[in-house]
This record gives sequence, structure tokens and C-alpha cells, in this order.
Amino acid sequence: MFYIINNFAWHSRIVESEELNCKRIVSSMIPAVRIRIAEVLDSRYGYKQKDIAAKLGVVQVAVSKYLNKKYSKAVEREKEELKDRIEKEGLVDAIIKCNDPNEVNYRIERFCEGTA
Repeated sequence: MFYIINNFAWHSRIVESEELNCKRIVSSMIPAVRIRIAEVLDSRYGYKQKDIAAKLGVVQVAVSKYLNKKYSKAVEREKEELKDRIEKEGLVDAIIKCNDPNEVNYRIERFCEGTA
């Protein structure tokens, strides 16, 4: 009986861990990656906010907030942690080649899942 209870507790911790991971991906990782992509598209490639918004599949107001650093400290920390990996894996260059926002979001999600 102890083994079953212990096994259940272990399974519960895994489920809780996966839920926390999903929450982290949605609440801070995806926004952090979008912000970093927006920053690079703006500063390095001279994209306009409306073009960044179209590329990322978000509204222009969101891009304005990204570029004016109007986001949480948690997202800022996440962005700084992911910055080098985003560059190393060539995510921005891959995003530039995508013309479909759904494909862009798919690439961002895969990137985040590989990080979490």
C-alpha cells in the first residue's frame, strides 16, 4: 500500500511540474521570445512596428509595448536568459523567412518547448 501511495505522490509531482512548465511557457517564455524577435527585427533589420506585428501575428500595440519595455520583470529575466540561445539557433533569421504567422508561432512554440 505504501508503494502505491508513494507512486501516486510521485505521479502528482510530475503532473504539477508539467503544469508549471506549461504556465511558464505561456506566461513568460513565449512573450520573451516574441519581444527579443521584435527587438532584433526593429534594431538590426529596420522593420516597422506594423511589419513586426504582422510577422509575429500580434497587434501593433503589443509590438509597441515590447519595444518600449512595458512588460514584467519575469518576462525581462526570461528574455535575458534566452537571448543567446535565440541568436545561436538562428531563430530570428528563420522567422524572417516565414510568411505565415501560424508558422512563426509554431517555431516559437517549438523553441520554447525545447527550452522548458
